[in-house]
Amino acid sequence: MKTNVTLPEEPKTAAPKAAPTKPIRLDFKKGAKEEAPFQKSKTVQKRLKLFLWGESGSGKTTISLQFPKVAAADLEGGCDLYGDAFDFHVLKATTADEVMAAVDWLHTHKHDFRTLVIDPITVYWDALQKKWSDIFLNRNKGSKGHKFEFYDLQPRDWMTLKAEFKEFIRKLIALDMNVICTARQKTQYADGGFMKAAGETFDGEKSLPY
Repeated sequence: MKTNVTLPEEPKTAAPKAAPTKPIRLDFKKGAKEEAPFQKSKTVQKRLKLFLWGESGSGKTTISLQFPKVAAADLEGGCDLYGDAFDFHVLKATTADEVMAAVDWLHTHKHDFRTLVIDPITVYWDALQKKWSDIFLNRNKGSKGHKFEFYDLQPRDWMTLKAEFKEFIRKLIALDMNVICTARQKTQYADGGFMKAAGETFDGEKSLPY
């Protein structure tokens, strides 16, 4: 597999949609005539999908904005200092729905952007929790999580929240663009120890690296 991040100049075209996959049904009965499920291998060029995390000032945003034809979803103002240093377009997002709508736009409209930056996905994850906390605050008044002025997400609530997050990640992966997600850094604590630091890790939904 080769990764192409430079992307040659090309005319504006509609963003490609995932091609529907016809299910393969195999019949192993003697004499059955079916096409083999295997195909000749070939090299496929793939866009870069990159996850960068680190402490404040480590250069995550600077690195991201140096990629070709950047569209950046800026959730904490990290791009504000680089408007004159790099050539990019920016969305000043404050909610998870704004970011999701922007990704949907990239999937369905003609554009010449070649790199999408989510800076940082930590804030997107926080915003997604805020969105569903507000929804459940109004919807689940009889829940143990309902605290009148705020809502504590319950175990079953996380299933809904994580389903939307996985759909967001699926759309990022499906984009025919380079995608760079940055994340803040936080302290990692040892299992079984009371607040015993065991190093550093990213701040975000725990399955992100996968």
